[in-house]
Amino acid sequence: MSRSLSIEGIWGSRMEEPDDLAGRLARFLTSLAEIDPVFGRWQRYGMRYRSIVPLHITLPPIVPELCDWIKENPFFVTDDGRKHLEGYSASAGTPDKEKPNASLRVRLMRADAAMNYGNKVSLRIDLSDNDPWSLCRASRPIMLALAAAWDAAWIVADTRGYGRQPFQPHKPLSPPYRGGWMIYLDQSLAGRMAGREGIEIESLPDGAILMSVSDDPFFYCDDGRHYAAAGHIQRALAPLGAGPLELL
Repeated sequence: MSRSLSIEGIWGSRMEEPDDLAGRLARFLTSLAEIDPVFGRWQRYGMRYRSIVPLHITLPPIVPELCDWIKENPFFVTDDGRKHLEGYSASAGTPDKEKPNASLRVRLMRADAAMNYGNKVSLRIDLSDNDPWSLCRASRPIMLALAAAWDAAWIVADTRGYGRQPFQPHKPLSPPYRGGWMIYLDQSLAGRMAGREGIEIESLPDGAILMSVSDDPFFYCDDGRHYAAAGHIQRALAPLGAGPLELL
């Protein structure tokens, strides 16, 4: 069965400038390349022929080049017949079609944007069928690299089999601090948890925490231990705006 790993995080509540975002992205790409060779080559998505930056992202990253790439990918909303800059959204992927491969998306939004999830970075990895566990075991350093580069408040590592909250139209969006196979919370969010009973927690030097369902590299719906641990985590996240546990 094909497996994938998704790691995403949110940070801040204000729309930073493209050069600030480019600096964060450069730090993250540098850290990823040190974790696993699959992250050693990236091909940007978006403009192909009119772009002023190379198709393949330079590594080690060149911040002005990343800044130009980000500026080429703004998105706007229309209000009273006038266009307003809503933010920037840039994405890239590893050029190899063979697994494992990865895709990366960075979104920078105004705090009062319609989706109101603010700034977000997402990394998806399609795992090798022969060895789907290696990169799952790299989840912890990837999450810590994301936290360091983006000053992330919340990060989740999800594997296939762990459910997400269903989208409900016309319902106000709450902060997406849902549970997952492994979850990072910064010091502020960690202090707002409902409780820590029955949860495997690693405390980090800066006051942040890492929570995990188990040491297993995947979440299995039919494993009673996994299900129970996921329920403990989801209940602990309830004060942060997470809904009830939903498994697919």
